[in-house]
Amino acid sequence: KGWRGRIAFQALRGVLPDGIELQPVGGTVRADGQSLVFEDIKGKIGGGEVAATVDAKPGPNGIALNARLALDNVDGGALRYRALAMPAGRVSLQMTLASQGRSVAALAGALSGSGTVTLESAKFAGLNPRAFEVAVRASDNGQVRDDARLRQIVEPALAAGALSVGSVQVPFTIRDGRMRVAA
Repeated sequence: KGWRGRIAFQALRGVLPDGIELQPVGGTVRADGQSLVFEDIKGKIGGGEVAATVDAKPGPNGIALNARLALDNVDGGALRYRALAMPAGRVSLQMTLASQGRSVAALAGALSGSGTVTLESAKFAGLNPRAFEVAVRASDNGQVRDDARLRQIVEPALAAGALSVGSVQVPFTIRDGRMRVAA
Protein backbone atom coordinates (compact mmCIF):
# COMPACT_ATOMS: atom_id res chain seq x y z
CA LYS A 1 0.00 0.00 0.00
CA GLY A 2 1.35 3.38 -0.97
CA TRP A 3 4.26 1.97 -3.01
CA ARG A 4 4.86 3.65 -6.35
CA GLY A 5 7.30 2.54 -8.95
CA ARG A 6 8.18 0.17 -11.73
CA ILE A 7 10.45 -2.87 -11.66
CA ALA A 8 11.42 -4.79 -14.80
CA PHE A 9 12.61 -8.35 -14.30
CA GLN A 10 14.17 -11.13 -16.34
CA ALA A 11 15.15 -14.59 -15.23
CA LEU A 12 16.63 -17.56 -17.02
CA ARG A 13 14.13 -19.84 -15.28
CA GLY A 14 10.82 -19.54 -13.45
CA VAL A 15 8.85 -22.35 -11.81
CA LEU A 16 5.05 -22.43 -11.60
CA PRO A 17 3.02 -24.72 -9.30
CA ASP A 18 3.64 -28.44 -9.79
CA GLY A 19 7.08 -27.79 -11.32
CA ILE A 20 5.99 -26.32 -14.66
CA GLU A 21 9.05 -24.44 -15.89
CA LEU A 22 9.26 -21.18 -17.85
CA GLN A 23 12.60 -20.55 -19.58
CA PRO A 24 13.30 -17.61 -19.76
CA VAL A 25 10.68 -15.37 -18.16
CA GLY A 26 10.44 -11.61 -17.85
CA GLY A 27 8.04 -8.74 -17.37
CA THR A 28 7.31 -5.61 -15.39
CA VAL A 29 5.77 -4.97 -11.98
CA ARG A 30 4.18 -1.54 -11.71
CA ALA A 31 2.45 0.15 -8.76
CA ASP A 32 0.65 3.49 -8.49
CA GLY A 33 0.04 3.53 -4.75
CA GLN A 34 -3.24 1.60 -5.00
CA SER A 35 -3.02 -1.04 -7.72
CA LEU A 36 -0.32 -3.56 -8.51
CA VAL A 37 0.12 -4.61 -12.15
CA PHE A 38 2.22 -7.47 -13.50
CA GLU A 39 2.41 -6.57 -17.18
CA ASP A 40 4.04 -7.90 -20.30
CA ILE A 41 4.95 -11.16 -18.57
CA LYS A 42 6.46 -13.35 -21.26
CA GLY A 43 8.21 -16.66 -21.24
CA LYS A 44 8.71 -19.92 -23.05
CA ILE A 45 7.16 -23.20 -22.01
CA GLY A 46 7.05 -26.55 -23.78
CA GLY A 47 8.57 -25.12 -26.97
CA GLY A 48 5.88 -22.43 -27.18
CA GLU A 49 5.26 -19.00 -25.70
CA VAL A 50 3.22 -17.69 -22.79
CA ALA A 51 2.15 -14.10 -22.17
CA ALA A 52 0.15 -12.67 -19.26
CA THR A 53 -0.99 -9.47 -17.62
CA VAL A 54 -2.43 -9.42 -14.08
CA ASP A 55 -3.67 -6.41 -12.12
CA ALA A 56 -4.85 -6.28 -8.53
CA LYS A 57 -6.36 -3.34 -6.69
CA PRO A 58 -8.35 -2.84 -3.52
CA GLY A 59 -12.10 -2.57 -3.89
CA PRO A 60 -15.11 -2.34 -1.60
CA ASN A 61 -15.28 -6.17 -1.38
CA GLY A 62 -11.57 -6.91 -1.01
CA ILE A 63 -9.05 -7.28 -3.80
CA ALA A 64 -10.27 -6.92 -7.40
CA LEU A 65 -8.22 -9.10 -9.73
CA ASN A 66 -8.15 -9.07 -13.55
CA ALA A 67 -5.93 -11.22 -15.76
CA ARG A 68 -5.28 -12.09 -19.39
CA LEU A 69 -3.35 -15.22 -20.36
CA ALA A 70 -2.22 -16.44 -23.76
CA LEU A 71 -0.38 -19.60 -24.74
CA ASP A 72 0.88 -20.13 -28.26
CA ASN A 73 1.99 -23.47 -29.72
CA VAL A 74 2.89 -25.11 -26.38
CA ASP A 75 3.55 -28.85 -26.10
CA GLY A 76 0.53 -30.27 -24.25
CA GLY A 77 2.78 -32.60 -22.24
CA ALA A 78 4.34 -29.55 -20.52
CA LEU A 79 0.94 -28.40 -19.18
CA ARG A 80 -0.06 -30.33 -16.10
CA TYR A 81 -1.30 -29.75 -12.58
CA ARG A 82 -1.39 -32.64 -10.13
CA ALA A 83 -3.37 -35.41 -11.88
CA LEU A 84 -4.67 -33.11 -14.63
CA ALA A 85 -2.79 -32.91 -17.92
CA MET A 86 -3.39 -31.67 -21.43
CA PRO A 87 -3.29 -34.32 -24.16
CA ALA A 88 -0.23 -34.79 -26.33
CA GLY A 89 -0.15 -32.25 -29.16
CA ARG A 90 0.22 -28.48 -29.52
CA VAL A 91 -1.90 -26.16 -27.35
CA SER A 92 -2.86 -22.51 -27.79
CA LEU A 93 -5.05 -20.56 -25.36
CA GLN A 94 -6.64 -17.14 -25.02
CA MET A 95 -8.26 -16.46 -21.64
CA THR A 96 -9.50 -13.57 -19.50
CA LEU A 97 -10.21 -13.86 -15.78
CA ALA A 98 -11.69 -11.63 -13.08
CA SER A 99 -12.36 -12.07 -9.38
CA GLN A 100 -12.96 -10.17 -6.19
CA GLY A 101 -12.58 -11.21 -2.57
CA ARG A 102 -10.90 -10.77 0.79
CA SER A 103 -8.94 -14.05 0.83
CA VAL A 104 -7.36 -16.49 -1.62
CA ALA A 105 -10.29 -18.87 -1.08
CA ALA A 106 -12.79 -16.08 -1.79
CA LEU A 107 -10.87 -15.04 -4.92
CA ALA A 108 -10.83 -18.64 -6.18
CA GLY A 109 -14.53 -19.10 -5.45
CA ALA A 110 -15.51 -15.89 -7.26
CA LEU A 111 -13.33 -16.47 -10.33
CA SER A 112 -15.05 -15.76 -13.64
CA GLY A 113 -13.94 -15.43 -17.22
CA SER A 114 -13.85 -17.08 -20.62
CA GLY A 115 -11.50 -18.28 -23.29
CA THR A 116 -10.72 -20.73 -26.04
CA VAL A 117 -8.28 -23.65 -26.08
CA THR A 118 -7.03 -24.80 -29.46
CA LEU A 119 -5.48 -28.25 -29.78
CA GLU A 120 -3.45 -29.19 -32.88
CA SER A 121 -2.33 -32.74 -33.66
CA ALA A 122 -3.77 -33.89 -30.34
CA LYS A 123 -3.77 -37.48 -29.14
CA PHE A 124 -6.21 -38.54 -26.42
CA ALA A 125 -4.86 -41.69 -24.76
CA GLY A 126 -7.38 -44.33 -23.74
CA LEU A 127 -9.89 -43.41 -26.48
CA ASN A 128 -9.13 -45.91 -29.22
CA PRO A 129 -11.77 -45.55 -31.99
CA ARG A 130 -11.31 -49.27 -32.77
CA ALA A 131 -13.22 -50.01 -29.54
CA PHE A 132 -16.47 -49.52 -31.51
CA GLU A 133 -15.46 -52.27 -33.96
CA VAL A 134 -14.57 -54.56 -31.06
CA ALA A 135 -17.95 -53.93 -29.39
CA VAL A 136 -19.93 -54.56 -32.60
CA ARG A 137 -17.96 -57.74 -33.39
CA ALA A 138 -18.45 -59.06 -29.84
CA SER A 139 -22.19 -58.35 -30.06
CA ASP A 140 -22.48 -60.02 -33.48
CA ASN A 141 -20.63 -63.10 -32.16
CA GLY A 142 -22.95 -63.38 -29.13
CA GLN A 143 -20.19 -62.64 -26.60
CA VAL A 144 -22.11 -59.79 -24.95
CA ARG A 145 -24.59 -60.96 -22.32
CA ASP A 146 -24.79 -57.78 -20.23
CA ASP A 147 -23.13 -54.40 -19.64
CA ALA A 148 -20.46 -55.89 -17.36
CA ARG A 149 -19.33 -58.32 -20.09
CA LEU A 150 -19.34 -55.54 -22.71
CA ARG A 151 -17.16 -53.44 -20.40
CA GLN A 152 -14.68 -56.34 -20.01
CA ILE A 153 -14.39 -56.60 -23.79
CA VAL A 154 -14.28 -52.87 -24.64
CA GLU A 155 -12.03 -51.45 -21.88
CA PRO A 156 -8.81 -53.17 -23.09
CA ALA A 157 -9.55 -52.00 -26.65
CA LEU A 158 -10.07 -48.40 -25.46
CA ALA A 159 -6.81 -48.42 -23.50
CA ALA A 160 -4.84 -49.92 -26.41
CA GLY A 161 -4.83 -46.77 -28.52
CA ALA A 162 -5.45 -43.06 -28.80
CA LEU A 163 -7.90 -40.82 -30.59
CA SER A 164 -6.01 -38.53 -32.97
CA VAL A 165 -7.54 -35.12 -33.65
CA GLY A 166 -6.08 -32.83 -36.32
CA SER A 167 -7.45 -29.61 -34.83
CA VAL A 168 -10.15 -28.65 -32.35
CA GLN A 169 -11.20 -25.42 -30.65
CA VAL A 170 -12.85 -25.63 -27.24
CA PRO A 171 -14.54 -22.47 -25.95
CA PHE A 172 -15.09 -22.36 -22.20
CA THR A 173 -16.44 -20.12 -19.47
CA ILE A 174 -15.53 -19.86 -15.82
CA ARG A 175 -18.14 -18.82 -13.29
CA ASP A 176 -18.00 -19.04 -9.51
CA GLY A 177 -14.61 -20.75 -9.73
CA ARG A 178 -15.84 -23.58 -11.99
CA MET A 179 -14.96 -24.16 -15.61
CA ARG A 180 -17.77 -25.01 -18.01
CA VAL A 181 -17.40 -26.36 -21.53
CA ALA A 182 -20.38 -26.30 -23.90
CA ALA A 183 -21.54 -29.57 -25.41
